[in-house]
Amino acid sequence: MTAPASPVRLFLDAGVIIEGCLGRWGAATGVLILATMRANFTVVLAEAIEREVRRAVTRRTAALEATMAQEVAQSLAGWMERVRIERWPLPSEDEIQAHLAFILPVIRHVNDVPAVVTALRAQPDWVLSTNTAHWNSGLTARTGSRVATPLAFLSQLHLPDAQ
Repeated sequence: MTAPASPVRLFLDAGVIIEGCLGRWGAATGVLILATMRANFTVVLAEAIEREVRRAVTRRTAALEATMAQEVAQSLAGWMERVRIERWPLPSEDEIQAHLAFILPVIRHVNDVPAVVTALRAQPDWVLSTNTAHWNSGLTARTGSRVATPLAFLSQLHLPDAQ
């Protein structure tokens, strides 16, 4: 794969990061591995998503012994050190209000509004999510965002044929 003229900007929903770092091997893990190719990809990281990921890691590691909990936390931290990150702060209340009427009819949970508004503001090349109920076809049609599951994203990559 040759490096694109500018890195592909990937907005990763929390489920992709959580599943990729804490789950079994799968498409989300593949996306996280690809994201470490800094010349090719930039992770567009919303503050709302980062907070959600950190809460999920804290919940999942609370019952683990200290050594295992530390390994999980180091896995996430190690991945974040290896990727190019473009951080986006929480949207202001005015920004949320400006987008609310536009996205509320098609979004399932009001608590997801900050992440969706951030994605709209950031205009990434791709929004990747494991939650197709959240990032649904109605939201995709309304925002014009290119949304896919990790598997669908990986499936569309143009890789050279194996010899």
